[in-house]
Amino acid sequence: MKMKWCRKVSWAVMLVVAAVMAACGGGGSSTPPTATISGAVTFPSSGDVMAKRAGAVVADTSVAVEVFSLDGKKVGSTSETQYDNVQNTYSYSIPGLHTDIDYVVKVKRGIQVLKKLIDKKSLVEPTVKQNVDAATTATVMVAEQKLSTTQTKVVLGEELPAGSAPSSTAVASLSQEIEALNPKAIELNIATTVAGGKSTLTSETAAYANVYNMVVVAVTSNNVGSVEALLAPESTAAVVVPTFSVTGNTVNTTPVNTTVTSETAATVIGQATEVYVPPVTTPDTGSNYVTLAKAYLNNQDIANAYKNFELALMSDADNVEANVGAAITGGVMLLDDEQVRTIVDKWGYVYPTVNEVVQAISPVGNPFNNMTSATATMPGLAKTAASAPVAPAPARKMLEAFNALKGKMPQQKAGFKSLAKELGLVATTAPTVSEMQAVIDNVIIPKLNTVIALLAKAEAKSGNTFTITKQMQGNPQYGQDVVLADAEYYALDAAVNVFQTIFKFTTAYNFDLPSGYNYNTISQDPMAMIGDPKVFTLKADGRTKMNAALGYAKVAAAKTKAAYDMLKLRALGAGAFNIATWSDADKASFEKGLAEVTAAMNGETTIRSKGITIAVDFTKFFTNPLTRNNLPAFGYDVPRDATLSAKYGVATAAEVSFDDAWNPGLQPVKCDIQPLGDLPDFTLNGIFPGNTASSTLERARFSGVLPFLSGKVLSGVPNEDIWGHATDGQFIYYATQNATFTTVIKKIDIATGVVSLVATQSDAGSVGDLVYYNNGLHSINISYSQNGQIVTVSPITIAGTSFTVGTPVASVAINLPDYGQITAVTASGSDIYYAVQTWNQYTWTTDMQVRKLSNLQTDTLVFTELDDYFDNLSVYGGYLYSDGEKRSLTAPSVTLAKYVDVEDAVMIGGYFYDVYHGKLTKYAGSPNGSSAKTATRF
Repeated sequence: MKMKWCRKVSWAVMLVVAAVMAACGGGGSSTPPTATISGAVTFPSSGDVMAKRAGAVVADTSVAVEVFSLDGKKVGSTSETQYDNVQNTYSYSIPGLHTDIDYVVKVKRGIQVLKKLIDKKSLVEPTVKQNVDAATTATVMVAEQKLSTTQTKVVLGEELPAGSAPSSTAVASLSQEIEALNPKAIELNIATTVAGGKSTLTSETAAYANVYNMVVVAVTSNNVGSVEALLAPESTAAVVVPTFSVTGNTVNTTPVNTTVTSETAATVIGQATEVYVPPVTTPDTGSNYVTLAKAYLNNQDIANAYKNFELALMSDADNVEANVGAAITGGVMLLDDEQVRTIVDKWGYVYPTVNEVVQAISPVGNPFNNMTSATATMPGLAKTAASAPVAPAPARKMLEAFNALKGKMPQQKAGFKSLAKELGLVATTAPTVSEMQAVIDNVIIPKLNTVIALLAKAEAKSGNTFTITKQMQGNPQYGQDVVLADAEYYALDAAVNVFQTIFKFTTAYNFDLPSGYNYNTISQDPMAMIGDPKVFTLKADGRTKMNAALGYAKVAAAKTKAAYDMLKLRALGAGAFNIATWSDADKASFEKGLAEVTAAMNGETTIRSKGITIAVDFTKFFTNPLTRNNLPAFGYDVPRDATLSAKYGVATAAEVSFDDAWNPGLQPVKCDIQPLGDLPDFTLNGIFPGNTASSTLERARFSGVLPFLSGKVLSGVPNEDIWGHATDGQFIYYATQNATFTTVIKKIDIATGVVSLVATQSDAGSVGDLVYYNNGLHSINISYSQNGQIVTVSPITIAGTSFTVGTPVASVAINLPDYGQITAVTASGSDIYYAVQTWNQYTWTTDMQVRKLSNLQTDTLVFTELDDYFDNLSVYGGYLYSDGEKRSLTAPSVTLAKYVDVEDAVMIGGYFYDVYHGKLTKYAGSPNGSSAKTATRF
């Protein structure tokens, strides 16, 4: 990275002063300035051919770095390398190297060798970053052969025997040839080929792919370790390399495993040597490449745009447009690449059993959100740990603003290069989770680290802009050009750091399939994963990765604040990212929430959520990672049938014929995963400090998990679409429309799960939510009149197999701020409790009122809950249960306990019963597995 301008000036002044002093000293020879070469070394893995980087090897393996001049002399070395757990690399630094000499960096780890050729033109600063990896090593191989002649063989990065070193004249000539060769351009070609993937290979780039693959395989082979060992004249080594053949101008993109020996390795390198043509460089090369890159972007050719932005950076590393353009094309677009999305989507098949758990306990949520099982795992914690610190409306607005910005990013046409796969070394469909994690480790994370570095350079030069034209957006006719500036750079930087946080988390744990399962069969029995003792345990480097994730999360918060501080000063319509329409209250709420989250990621603090102070320490999620030991036991709610599970591709218990208006006939009854006990640790490894089962309500707004007890597949004449649960203590009654669109009332025997018809409606009365009141069924409805909203209670009169809706026995007007609907109802003695949902058109939230109708005459407001939804109400032992919250009937405004919500449940005898998807399930009324308590809290 280039120095700040003031530091560059200071350095220049020092050089001038030194020169003047030397001149005034009356003679003597001048000494060229020196530089420090430093950088990161990325080794392929010794364990597989996935090009897995240093994160997968033992971090304490000794690494030695040596620097050679072109005459074969070792001019610098160090064995003091530092393992970087964020980027999975080894860093090095070698000072005191003269800036008028070309160098070759050689890195050794055991028998493994990597190299990099450094053109002296790049040694223009006191500190020069030079990264070393498989692509730079392949570059050295190509350069050696390109520079060699039939009379003279050029050897780079090796200490030459005495008497065999080239003369100073030969070295000077070789230096000129290296300058003309432009090794950085070779490196770019190889790296671009690797990033593009095998499906986009051309007759030229196939040669780069082959030499790159040969380097990776040679370095990762235990008995070889380097290309030099393979090329040695006396070598008997041989490696099997995935290579791509070319016929005419057609590339066979299916790699063929080819045995490469010392005799054929030179041919592989020679093919790459033949196709490489050095680029022509002029003083305006940088800006010319930017112009060309933009032209490619206007044509939505992301890959060629990226290549030209990189070429621009080779000429001018500080060019803001080149840095931003390279970041967008080479990295941000990676997140929308079809093949990367395919890799991420695969987690839905191998990562279903802990998805909801992770969503609930992760401060950053869960990147893979497509699971329907485990629906009863800690949503109360999800609200607290994931979303509560930032007020919902401002947080949602910020997300909408960022999505609007994302929608204005350049679009990629179908058929252009993918950024997801590393040639033939990564299969189109990775067969194991570990290999998919390797794709994240080796392809996605390093690429996004590059994006972060590019954006940082743009951020360092404030006041510069990058215009995304409507052509780049793929909307040339109706689109509008948008201008990215400092705020957008920070916003993109924050987003990329969030992704890095998530990716580090997803690669820190073991999620491999249990023995005997594949991607298809695991979806038929996901409990096999949750029962596997290896699943959701930390990998050997898991803690290191989680610590790295914390680092990214902190940076994301800092970059978000930097973006917001600029955005809030913008006028309406300025820039691509706009929050000018936010109210002062929205801004204050967002600032407060962001400050609380930032504080929580730096240690224990308190946040305010819905009027309650919560103690949290988000650092513990990363520094003391959760594992399966922090979770309750799980099991299916109904027994799984292997044959039906194979038929439907998901865990299935039975087939039931539903008597429904909209979806009648035989349907599968699926198995859902349920918690069988409470949380073993209410602090969640310290995320909620000091939390206990008795104090958790104040500290985390959560009082435990209600364990699942038993489940039955419904028999008789069940329905899928039901409404209006009511109970007399023995049966659960509901209303529905049957296959002939006739409204019927049915009942479920809670002891057997048998569904039977009670009666069929014979009049045109409106059947709303059912409630069992005064020893009979009633329908409660809400309607509108000139006097406002009217709530009516009408008796259900059953005569034989028919029923009618009687004349209302109660009709009361209630005052609601907007449109309302009844979502739940229950009765206790002479009181009917009902929940009314209202829509707030100003905050775009659904608020709830729980009301009480006493003796069918007096209606009163019991309590209000903002931005919430209740689908069940129950009264038991003097307490009111609503959406998992326990309240005293005498003081209902205060929440006494908050459990996992059992949706659409009816409480009978202190236990919750739920009817859904052809099943009747029973849950404890208390986290200890027993019935609901009459005590204040439990």
